[in-house]
Amino acid sequence: RPGAVQEPIRVVCASPVRCERDRGADDGSGQARALEHDPVGEGPCEGGGLNVLDLFSGIGGFSLGLERAGMRTVAFCEIDPFCRRVLAKHWPDVPCFDDVTTLRGEDVGTVDVICGGFPCQDISYAGPGEGLAGGRSGLWFEYARLVGELGPKVVLVENVAALLDRGMDDVLGTLSALGYDAEWDTVS
Repeated sequence: RPGAVQEPIRVVCASPVRCERDRGADDGSGQARALEHDPVGEGPCEGGGLNVLDLFSGIGGFSLGLERAGMRTVAFCEIDPFCRRVLAKHWPDVPCFDDVTTLRGEDVGTVDVICGGFPCQDISYAGPGEGLAGGRSGLWFEYARLVGELGPKVVLVENVAALLDRGMDDVLGTLSALGYDAEWDTVS
């Protein structure tokens, strides 16, 4: 759909353990309230200290939000040099790997959460339309490889809405094959 506005899509919670309590509830004030427990049922997020691996990190937006929810980032993976400098400034003690294709689970250690928005260029309606077969968006399979190696409790995935037409079935199928249940939504 040439000229269509690309709205991001996210897999809200891909976890082998389902949680039905307080899912992003709103207390009526118009302000989102913090969850009173973590999404994998192991007690409060605040101070719970779930370890996060942030892939395709950009300048750390996912990690910033997850840390404000009481989690801690234990590693980044970002190839862009400018973004890596920003991450190093704000998270000087967190290792930042530069290539998802060479990153191995043993390089990172134990993680409870893997988050990230893999490249959208081949998925976007403004792009070539190769979907997950494209060189950039196909990095989803490296993301999935790390999920398989590390077995986190929660996987957060973000991409453009065109993923619904250009690869969501493969993303969901891969997560299912790895033992995860998924929920998704389009956010505008």
